[in-house]
Amino acid sequence: MLTNDIKNDAGVLGQVRFFIDQLQAPFAFLKRDVSLYNSSGAGNNGAGDTEPDHRYHAQEQEMEKKFDAAVDILRRRYKIETIPWLELTKVVVWIFLILTVV
Repeated sequence: MLTNDIKNDAGVLGQVRFFIDQLQAPFAFLKRDVSLYNSSGAGNNGAGDTEPDHRYHAQEQEMEKKFDAAVDILRRRYKIETIPWLELTKVVVWIFLILTVV
């Protein structure tokens, strides 16, 4: 009985510490997830993928290649060295916002 109480207290203490960590840095989980993602070897753009993570993996890879090819054609046509994805995303979001509000 005493060991169960100690285990329960240790579990509660762990939960309290986790809660305090969340209060001190509410968005730290984003950094933690990214660091776990990078340390696990994931996110290397398919360079070391040994098994697919979902059943549409092959179609996703095919679509990614087609998208990259289309972007490369546009990039060469307009003589752009790098695509400003952040600015492009902002424009698309504004267009979407305007179309949904109107």
